[in-house]
Amino acid sequence: MKFPFYKQLDTMDCGPTCLKMLAQHYGKAFSISKLRDLSHITKEGVSMMGISYAAESIGMHTQGVKATYEQLRNDATLPVIVHWGQNHFVVV
Repeated sequence: MKFPFYKQLDTMDCGPTCLKMLAQHYGKAFSISKLRDLSHITKEGVSMMGISYAAESIGMHTQGVKATYEQLRNDATLPVIVHWGQNHFVVV
């Protein structure tokens, strides 16, 4: 099965776009505007807390952890949203 991909609409949309991809992977469809609203996006982007709140609001379970690449590769249940370099969200 091919993983859903959506291109972010602007530079601050990485978090909501990642959440859109995960939701679609699990069979749920949400507009990017709905996910932006739920994550409380601002002109500076979105926080990890905002992404977590939005995910919980659409029925997903979240858990924030700090992990090394090896821990992510060996122990995480994929797919996950990663806050890469403290400035960009990506789906792994």
